[in-house]
Amino acid sequence: MQGRGRDFAPATSECPPITYASHMDILLTHTSALEAMRLPELPLLVKRWGDDAAELPDRIPKVSELRGILEGDPLLQRLSRPIELLVASDATAHSCHLFTRHVTRLSHPGNPYLRIGEKVLVVCPELVALQGCRKASRIEGALLMSELCGTYAMRAPGIAEQRQEPLVAKREIVRMVNLMSGSHGTRRAREAIPLACELAASPAESKLAALIQAPPSLGGYGLRATPPSDVGLGPLWCEQARSGCGGGILLLRPYPLFESHGSPTRGVVIRIKTEASPTLEELDEQDEGLQGFGLETVVITEHDASDPSRLDDLVRDVRDRLGMVCVPSAGQREKRLELLSELERVTSV
Repeated sequence: MQGRGRDFAPATSECPPITYASHMDILLTHTSALEAMRLPELPLLVKRWGDDAAELPDRIPKVSELRGILEGDPLLQRLSRPIELLVASDATAHSCHLFTRHVTRLSHPGNPYLRIGEKVLVVCPELVALQGCRKASRIEGALLMSELCGTYAMRAPGIAEQRQEPLVAKREIVRMVNLMSGSHGTRRAREAIPLACELAASPAESKLAALIQAPPSLGGYGLRATPPSDVGLGPLWCEQARSGCGGGILLLRPYPLFESHGSPTRGVVIRIKTEASPTLEELDEQDEGLQGFGLETVVITEHDASDPSRLDDLVRDVRDRLGMVCVPSAGQREKRLELLSELERVTSV
């Protein structure tokens, strides 16, 4: 994910002229920004400093001043070294053991920089997603987006913790990618977006969503997941995550092509059962609530979610419940095994 060099993209009508910070700020970017996004206190810092101006720094502070900023901020002390910083000018300090410099000529749209300290800024989550896609594979990019749009954060490779709410909506990532069209990483980001899952509650759910949504040519099933917020269930999904009962949930509904065939149900919720999942009584209570929205529930264990035969059975069941035509999977087993192997290898992005 760590990139070097400059970014170039055509200006758009929604991209304002570049303005620079009037005092000496530092702007976290790339991997350092992602590490900051994964810290539990980040949302509180954004709310605390949200009204303060956040503009692109035109240069990096002197090493002595930078060292003081790094040592005086508790959040920065927890980030890996060297810190990755974004600036507007290359007529500034070069990379050293303390920091890696990234220079941009872009005018990023919207409010792309968030203040999280007196002298500390971080690029917004949707920009982190785009930056990550520059060096990541399609699958890695999708899993990164799912994490940023989900209710969990990767604290270490293979270790996830719940967060109160997602950092960004998937539609905001799509908007950023569209507005930055032509810049480095947008092509890979567009490939990854259809595989990402909004409001995913765990890495296992994000991986299952990527597998289910990937096209058959990649070994996937070519289904379409629906963000819970699209059907008015976003608050419920976040509430379940806060109560520890997220449990790995994915909402699916038929393609419009099949809606005229008389789908027997509004949608299906796929739950991934793990050792940390809610009790059967808690799951039954959640299922009753979902049934009121016309949703049915199917459950698969985390172990079976990596078994091609079990997955075929799961998708066949989902398609049947949704009144969709079953698609033969013959000849796709080798590709599916390759995709499952790639998903298994990704423990953190």
